[in-house]
Amino acid sequence: MIVFPMAPIFTPMDRGAFSDYGSMMSRMFDGNDFDGTFFDGIVPVGFFGRPEDRRSSFKASSSKCPASEVSLTPDNFALNLDVRGFVPEEISVKTVGNTVEVHARHEEKDPEGRGFVMREFRRKYTLPDDVDPESVTSQLTRRGLLAVKAPRKKMETTPLSHTVPISVEHTSSDDVPSTSQKSS
Repeated sequence: MIVFPMAPIFTPMDRGAFSDYGSMMSRMFDGNDFDGTFFDGIVPVGFFGRPEDRRSSFKASSSKCPASEVSLTPDNFALNLDVRGFVPEEISVKTVGNTVEVHARHEEKDPEGRGFVMREFRRKYTLPDDVDPESVTSQLTRRGLLAVKAPRKKMETTPLSHTVPISVEHTSSDDVPSTSQKSS
């Protein structure tokens, strides 16, 4: 049997698109992350996705609601909402039943008249049972933080006590019961 030495299939001049093949393969198999696809790091992100998938991911990232924080202490219900980018005239806070509704809408027209930009959000928060919707107040800070507060109703800590009268039955000679009340 005659053994011929193996020559490389591609000479350095012939590699062209595969000139970085070795480093690409080592990048694919380095590490322990098997979360991605086979082509991660080789082809552009979204290369294999459908156009409608890319549009929906853009919509989801661009239409996020503002950050909010709800806290409930023994004395107060408090809601802090980031409304930067809105002026006070564009924000409304109202109570409907046992909910607080915050709505903000901003429209900005292009100075050249080609179009406009609009931002809008609406959030609803359910008030606890021990909060009176009429007592809700709101305040907007200079940094764009909307604070909505309402005091909680005080629960009676000491039980109310009252004396309950005891009724005593007396029987008469005709066996007709008659009642009289004895109070102590």
